[in-house]
Amino acid sequence: MLRLDQGLPDDCLELIRVITEPGRPVAVFPLRAMWCCAAAQAEAALGNLAAARDWAARAVESADAVALSGQRAYAELALAAGHTDDPDATAEHHLRAADLFAAARLVPAEARARLSLGHRLADAHRLSDAALAIGQAKRLADASGAVHLAHLAVNAQRRIGGNRPRPGPSTLSDQEHRIAHLVARGRTNRAVAAELFISVKTVEGHLTRIFRKFRVTSRSALTAALRIPEAP
Repeated sequence: MLRLDQGLPDDCLELIRVITEPGRPVAVFPLRAMWCCAAAQAEAALGNLAAARDWAARAVESADAVALSGQRAYAELALAAGHTDDPDATAEHHLRAADLFAAARLVPAEARARLSLGHRLADAHRLSDAALAIGQAKRLADASGAVHLAHLAVNAQRRIGGNRPRPGPSTLSDQEHRIAHLVARGRTNRAVAAELFISVKTVEGHLTRIFRKFRVTSRSALTAALRIPEAP
């Protein structure tokens, strides 16, 4: 795995081919799914999806043979590596892997799976979900003393934060834009509801989302964010 983190998939593959070759000691077999997973990920990193899927099939076969949650998790990660062309499918495999690692109490492995899940969710432009997964990975890495993983999670959090839309009018729907400007000009929720022919509860719901998007907690702060002079 470290070879992959270092951006050396060829070295990773060379090592795994030696470990998984026929005639290796029996002790290797309970961990074969893990090695096949690493090989699948290395092939995917090299752009060889067909080869990645072959390794994934071996990982599934090996995991089924030993029936261990941890090895089933590695099989899920291998399947994810074979579907990097489908971010949603890849994310689903990562989520299943993380849950299996959690069931097996393999905390560093769960942290790594949730970190990878975060990357795949970001690829699918699901930035809020990505931030949540990476935050979970960071907490798990910290709890288990996995310093390297914690560092990778912090870097991922920074990238996710940099890609998030900045708060502002462009993030509002048309209705939220109308409500935000009416509120900023001093209208009460009831007055906004009457003017737009909607319920007060609907106004309140929109206003909650508007505050969240602008990261403010008051009407005066919203007015300032919109750069509208406050009503006298």
